[in-house]
Amino acid sequence: MREVVDTEQAFEQAVFDYQTVGYEVIEKAQGRAVLKRGLRGDWIWHVPLFIFTLGVGNIAYLFYRWFNRPEKLVVRRRMAPDEGAVERTEKYG
Repeated sequence: MREVVDTEQAFEQAVFDYQTVGYEVIEKAQGRAVLKRGLRGDWIWHVPLFIFTLGVGNIAYLFYRWFNRPEKLVVRRRMAPDEGAVERTEKYG
């Protein structure tokens, strides 16, 4: 899966958001981050599920989260037309 954002601030926020839900950054360069699915996630939902469903809800939630998220994803920042462009000058003679 890939997500493309427009600004550096949106890029950093997207990476932070994915880390919050359990993804781990495995590679980060300027304007590009590769994340992989981690084992931890938003654990706060497990407490009420455990209390109200006697553990069955935790197992269901585990499978839901495991199969509902991609293994790896890439977050990229869209470059402006003048960023990344290589200036070429050729002389024809």
